[in-house]
Amino acid sequence: MRKNLIFIILLLSFASRLLGRGEFALRLCVVPDLKEGILDLLWIKIDQLWHQGKYGKIFPLFYLLSRLEPENPQTWSTGAWFLMKGIAWKLPQEEKERILQYGMDFLKEGIKYNPE
Repeated sequence: MRKNLIFIILLLSFASRLLGRGEFALRLCVVPDLKEGILDLLWIKIDQLWHQGKYGKIFPLFYLLSRLEPENPQTWSTGAWFLMKGIAWKLPQEEKERILQYGMDFLKEGIKYNPE
């Protein structure tokens, strides 16, 4: 079992380098059983990056999650919260306003996918 897992990890790593990580993740998600696993891994990675203080790497993962499962309101609300409360407050005023607006736009896009 462990050898199979190592082989799968190596294969996935090679394929992601070959295709580019975003494109590879999107192609891989057409396999139903893998999609849930990938979504879980993305959430785990976000949590790890948060606790490591690597905030600059987090929002691209929220963006990817929003494309993979647009029907999940938690993705949109947490991604917008992260931009507006986790990132924007530390920035100079002009950049802060730009990030706050992007966070609002991200949240509005999520509302379109989740109107209820």
